[in-house]
Order: sequence, then C-alpha cells, then structure tokens
Amino acid sequence: MEKPIIVVVEDDHFIREVFTDVLEGEGYLVQAYANGKEAMEGLKRESHPSLILLDWMMPIMSGGEFLQAKGQEQGEKKVPVVVVSAVASDLRRLPEVRAYVRKPVDLDQLLNTVRTICDENVA
Repeated sequence: MEKPIIVVVEDDHFIREVFTDVLEGEGYLVQAYANGKEAMEGLKRESHPSLILLDWMMPIMSGGEFLQAKGQEQGEKKVPVVVVSAVASDLRRLPEVRAYVRKPVDLDQLLNTVRTICDENVA
C-alpha cells in the first residue's frame, strides 16, 4: 500500500519544518511549500496528494487565493483541505475545506485530523 502524500503549505519556516518532521515520523510522505504559488507549481509536477494542510494567511498567494486558483485547474481530482490558521473564520463552509485546525496547533489534534481524513480516502 502506498504511503499517503500530505502537502504542507505554510509560510512560517519553523512551522513548516515541524509539520514535515511530525508527519514523516508518522509514515506520511510530505511535500512542503512556503506559499500557495509554490504549491500550485508543485502540484502540477507531483503525484496526487491525499490531503493539503493549508495556512490561510500567507504572502505571495494566500490560502484563499490558492483554493480559488486550484479550483480553476481543469481535470483536477478534489483533494481534501485542512486549513491551519489563527484566523477565526467560518472557513468550513468552503466545499474544499474538510477541517480547520487553529494556531497555535495542537499536534495531536492535527495528527488525528490527518489520520481521519486519510483513512476516509482509503476506504
């Protein structure tokens, strides 16, 4: 069975590294990007991810701009998105957003969310 691929889109280098280390420690393959623009380019080149962890407030291309651009990609399979942000907003109403994890992040909550969504996609 293939390992799930998790895309991490986070502008804070430290948080991006922590997420990458924790997820790889749990057996996931991780593709990490510093902003939405980098992630859009990476998704064009890489395998289909199981989940996207998306920071909402980023320079260059925000989480919202990323979702809008991603939605315009033709033939793209819907990939579940978990928004990771300190912004208190009703982001769960967006159809792509499966969950919301508030910063500062509880890593156990984040891992439980990732496991739940990845398990649903396998079943």
